[in-house]
Amino acid sequence: MSDQRWKRPSSVPFPSVWRRVKGRKPLADGKIPSFIIQDVPEDREEELIDFMEAHFIHNEPISKSLNFADDAESIVEIRQLWKDLLKDRVSVIAFVEGDGPRPRIAGTNMLGVTHKADKDQPNTFKGEVIQKVINFLDTVGRVADPFHKYGVSEYMTAMGLSVAKEFQGQGLGLELLKARSEVGRAVGLRLTVTVFTAIESQVLADRVGFQLLGEVAYQEYKVDGKIVYPDVTEHNRYSSPMASLVLTDSSQLTAKSFEKLPDQIMYLYAKPDDLQNMCLAAVTSDG
Repeated sequence: MSDQRWKRPSSVPFPSVWRRVKGRKPLADGKIPSFIIQDVPEDREEELIDFMEAHFIHNEPISKSLNFADDAESIVEIRQLWKDLLKDRVSVIAFVEGDGPRPRIAGTNMLGVTHKADKDQPNTFKGEVIQKVINFLDTVGRVADPFHKYGVSEYMTAMGLSVAKEFQGQGLGLELLKARSEVGRAVGLRLTVTVFTAIESQVLADRVGFQLLGEVAYQEYKVDGKIVYPDVTEHNRYSSPMASLVLTDSSQLTAKSFEKLPDQIMYLYAKPDDLQNMCLAAVTSDG
């Protein structure tokens, strides 16, 4: 591993508040909620990991397809993975504003930094399910190879975008993605790369300017000749079984390092028969 690993600049206060937003509709008490999106305070980290286990693992399409929640060893390992991501201090959390001294967690985007020096590190996870998930994500990542394409030594990555059921429909997922770009700009990370697996997050990515680079069909993703996600649609009632490799906030990239996107780009809104595809996406931004 490199000795010159990225660290959050000391000039960026921690924890910082990135956005204050108002919801779209009343809750059961008749009031429209407001949210504060900020860095994750150290004293809420364990609670946030519990939140991810309770919400993300049970609702994310490929995790549901593989029954991730039933693999105890994989649960232990992904909790540690989330804990390691939090050490980079770029994850964002949404609290319910005006909810007392210890406000409820409404949502999060678990973020971290991937380094070029770690690019070829082997998958050392022992849990059967998490091995499959990480191998899948690595396969998607190799399709675009952002280190080579954009000439960066590190980029912001993600391991889960989740909103509590009670607060879904409030526009919070979109605001978390916006905050993510703001964090990247503030801390000097030129790219953020993610595999999205639900149509909801794909739509949100499209709304903030992400574009698709290519696709790999779930039904064509096999290990030892066997389809890994044969029933992903069964567990994906409200979301498309698609994944996007998304690169954004690349305004600091030089003209030399940036490669123009192809004219044959595939956009998000595919035909119904195309919704079993895993799609890759990239976007540049001057904002």
